[in-house]
Amino acid sequence: ALTGSARRLAEAEHPEHAEQSAAATAAQARADRARDAYQDEVRSDPLGLARFGHLAHIQDPADRLDRTAHLVDQLTADLQRTRTRVHALESEPALRCQPPDLLRTQRAAWNSQREHDREARLEQARARAAAQARQDRRRPARPEPGAPHWPTMRPDPTPDLSR
Repeated sequence: ALTGSARRLAEAEHPEHAEQSAAATAAQARADRARDAYQDEVRSDPLGLARFGHLAHIQDPADRLDRTAHLVDQLTADLQRTRTRVHALESEPALRCQPPDLLRTQRAAWNSQREHDREARLEQARARAAAQARQDRRRPARPEPGAPHWPTMRPDPTPDLSR
């Protein structure tokens, strides 16, 4: 009786509460149905989604697209500034008095050095991976008796607290 009386008084004070509560319940039900439909689709057609790779599992694709578009805009602006700077540098009188193929040879040398550095980094990564694989093969598959992670039959020193 007390709960019913309190409910009637609260509803009299806030008549919009019932409508808002019903709207919130309906919105939650729609969100649950949409989430369930998404999960069912992901589970039902894994091969159809496989062609999209990791993009198939993005929770908010619109936000991801907006961020990517913003990043593309920034990179486009950077490219335009760089092209303008290169054009200005090519127009410099100090560069114009150099041999005509100087820029081409310098660019080729730079590309060659960059490729050499990339190959060196890849070779270092391969060497580290090979060394790690050799080290992993040397490790025993199971710990030796008496090793720190050797399983023991003694009980856990901290007893479980029941509630």
